[in-house]
Formats: sequence, structure tokens, C-alpha cells
Amino acid sequence: MLEEGRVVTVRDLLKGLYEKACQQKLWGLVRHTAGMLGKRVEDLAKAVTDLLVRQKQVTVGMPPNNEYTITAPLPEADLRQLIHDAYGDDESTAMLTQELMVYLAMFIRTEPQLFHEMLRLRVGLIIQVMAKELSRTLNCDGEAASEHLLNLSPFEMKNLLYHILSGKEFAVSSGKLKLYTNIFYKEGLFTS
Repeated sequence: MLEEGRVVTVRDLLKGLYEKACQQKLWGLVRHTAGMLGKRVEDLAKAVTDLLVRQKQVTVGMPPNNEYTITAPLPEADLRQLIHDAYGDDESTAMLTQELMVYLAMFIRTEPQLFHEMLRLRVGLIIQVMAKELSRTLNCDGEAASEHLLNLSPFEMKNLLYHILSGKEFAVSSGKLKLYTNIFYKEGLFTS
């Protein structure tokens, strides 16, 4: 495509869309375009290493066919490729997986008791539980809940993950997450 005499590529258009989505805090679009541009979450390899050195296995993707287990530190490029292989063309979920891995590492460093007796952290199932909880709370179908999940701000995403890890329930009020302390448990999310 030509614009004012210069060639504009699809990548250039995606970069512009990504920047506008960031400015307008359209988080679902930010995650999707970041995935399409091949961006990665900063310190992804360090985050995975933090989980592994604390004797946790990490899986990405959805069982049984596309779940990959990480049992040893990997370079950033290999991690990104593994996540891409696990999710195929679903760039939004691939980026969300990277984001959640960084949050999991943050929590394991600051609140290791959340991970007591857990051997494997199944990120794909964590995403599924997060969507199911939003579906229950918003009283909507799975597709709408998944869309809402992808549109949560990083702060809301981190809070939702924390409350799932700590066994606390949440509710949505006026479009924002409102957190409560009722205990709930999801079988299969973590394996010990």
C-alpha cells in the first residue's frame, strides 16, 4: 500500500493499531496485536526459571493434545515458540499465557504459600477457570466470558489470578472486578 508516496506494510499498520490500542487501553486488542507482531512479555524466561527453581513444572496449552510441559529453563525465543505451538493461531491467548506466567512468578517470589504442595502449574487450565468464573459471575456464555477475560486490564488480570490462586471468589460490579473472600476450589487446575 502506498501512503503519501511511501510504502506502508501490514506490519506498519499493525504497529499503528497496537500503539493506538495501548493509548486507549483496549487490552484485548493490545494482547492480540502484540501476539501478531511477535512481541513477548519482558522477562518471560526469568519468570519461567523462577517457577522451575522452586520445583514447579509449568504447562502451556490445553490438554490433552496441545499441552506442553516445561521442566527446564529455556531461552526466550524457544519459550515463545513453544507457547505459539501450544495455541496455534490464537495470538491473544498466547500473549495472555506469557502475561500469566510473569504474574505466577511474581506471586511465587512474594507469596510462596499460595503454591504449597503444587507440582504443576497448568496455565491453559488457569485461563479456562478464569473464563468460567467470569461466565458464572457475569451470567454469560463461555465466548462472552473469554472475550471479557481478554479485555481485563493487567491490574484486573493479576487480581483475578491472585484470587483464583488463593481460593477466593470475586464478583463484577459496574464493569470492574470487585473481590470477595468466599472460598472456592477448581479441581484439575493444579496437580500435585
